[in-house]
Amino acid sequence: MNTLEQTYRILIENDLVRDGIDFSTEWAGKHQCWFAYQVYKQRDFSTDAAFNTLRKTRNVKQRLLPKRKQLGFLVEDNIVALEQVEHLIGKYLYQKHNIQECVLAG
Repeated sequence: MNTLEQTYRILIENDLVRDGIDFSTEWAGKHQCWFAYQVYKQRDFSTDAAFNTLRKTRNVKQRLLPKRKQLGFLVEDNIVALEQVEHLIGKYLYQKHNIQECVLAG
């Protein structure tokens, strides 16, 4: 299973995405059929899709972190899942493109 599929699996198992269309458009910043096509062709992330997904992951995590004290275990699993995704994509970008650290705007 490649990084794209692992990322999707983590997000879907933690109810952070609804389906492949949601992942394609809201997380990867691509056309609604993008994820299905990538899986069909056995392709991994494109660089821009990896950056878009990493940006979305960090944004969602930043929104959840302040709620950690208030909601505790209700958001803890999601935060852990997002940290896994962040690590997974960071590792992918380093191995494939020798990108050591990503500081993303907005």
